[in-house]
Amino acid sequence: MGNKKSSPKVDTSGSNDTTIINTQDFHTEQHESHSTLLWIVLTITGLQLLITIFKIVEKRIRRDALRKAKSIANIDV
Repeated sequence: MGNKKSSPKVDTSGSNDTTIINTQDFHTEQHESHSTLLWIVLTITGLQLLITIFKIVEKRIRRDALRKAKSIANIDV
């Protein structure tokens, strides 16, 4: 798409009032809001991934500890 400059849109509604709408500013604001939304989504997704990995590792550590405890219990009997 490139870096094209857009000419402002002129809106004449009704009387002699002329409203100039700068579409480039609107486009830039839209990109900024999408960028912010993207960062929020990426942050939430990253946190979910970290929590999932933590749970998997924690479950593995507990399973290993339980296996070692059973092994020690069998030796003592």
